Amino acid sequence: ALQLVPLPPGVLHRVAPALAELLPAWSPSTGFPLELGTWQTISVNPSKTLIGLAVLLSHVLLFLVTTQRLRDEQDIRKLVTGLALASAGMAALGLLQWFTHNGKLLWMYPHPQRLMGHLVQGSFINKNHFAHFVVLGMGPMLWALNVAWSCKRSRKETSQERFRRHLPIVVFTGGTLFAFAAVVLSMSRGGLVALLAGLAIG
Repeated sequence: ALQLVPLPPGVLHRVAPALAELLPAWSPSTGFPLELGTWQTISVNPSKTLIGLAVLLSHVLLFLVTTQRLRDEQDIRKLVTGLALASAGMAALGLLQWFTHNGKLLWMYPHPQRLMGHLVQGSFINKNHFAHFVVLGMGPMLWALNVAWSCKRSRKETSQERFRRHLPIVVFTGGTLFAFAAVVLSMSRGGLVALLAGLAIG
C-alpha cells in the first residue's frame, strides 16, 4: 500500500533513489530531453502492485474465514479431504488435457503467449503454478489414503457398505498416482522438489 501512495519528489528521492535512473523521462532533475511528467510512487508498476495488494488481502480474508469455520476435528477432516480432492481433480484434469489437447487452454481458450498441450499444466498457464497446486494436496491425499485403509471391516458387511469402504481407497490411490504423474510430466523442477519433500514428510 505504501508503494502506491503519491509522495513529494524530495521524499521519493530519499526512499527510492534508483527511480531517477530507472525512469529518467519521469524525473525532471535528470535533465532528460523528453519529459513525461513527475513520477510520484515507489512502485514502477502501480497496476501490478495494486493487483498484488488485492491478492494479499484476499489471502488474508480466506485465512480468517477458514480459521473461523474450523471448530472441531470433523471440520479439519473436511478441509483436508477437500484439499486432497481438489489436488487429485486438478491432476486428472491436467493429464486429460495433455492426452487430448488441441492447443487451447481447457480446449476452448487460445492463449496468446502459451501453446497448451506440450506439458501437463491443467487450467494454469504456468507449469510451476500447476505443479505446486497439485503438490499442496499430496500430504492430504496420503492422510486420506491412510484413513481409508485403516477403516475396519465389519463381520456382516453388505455389498453397499463394502462399496462405501472401498471407494475412498480407489479414489485416493488413483488421485495420488495421478498427482505424482502430473507433477513429473509438468517438467517443473521446483514442483518435483516440493513433491519429493512432501512425500518424505508425509
